[in-house]
Amino acid sequence: MPPYVPKIDVHNHIIPEFLEELAASKDLPARASMPAWSVEKTLAFLDKHRIDAALLSPSAHGAMLAADRNEDRSLTRRWNQYAFDLRAAHPGRFGFLGLLPSLLDEEGVLAEIDFLFEALKADGVSLWTSYDGRYLGDM
Repeated sequence: MPPYVPKIDVHNHIIPEFLEELAASKDLPARASMPAWSVEKTLAFLDKHRIDAALLSPSAHGAMLAADRNEDRSLTRRWNQYAFDLRAAHPGRFGFLGLLPSLLDEEGVLAEIDFLFEALKADGVSLWTSYDGRYLGDM
């Protein structure tokens, strides 16, 4: 038998229930646009495939649900706190990449970066390829 090699899933999307509820409140079909997700299913998947840890990251669906800058900031903070709580509840199994509000919201982004790294000790951040129709290279 070959020697055991530790594995880390570095692209593990989480979809908290509050995102599904938000999608439903906006008349968006939550289950049609977001796969069923739970921490228990994620841990079972990791165990089944002998994956030691997962780096949790946001689903693009969640970031696109915000109606305005304030809701974007609030949703971002709630997602980050949720990911932090998962990591704390399952030490050694989860790390997380923080979510940022729209990069067009410079003040919000800088505040969230500070919160992510100072308060939550995030493992990194996740960026989308575009914000409000503008690609990163065009900003």
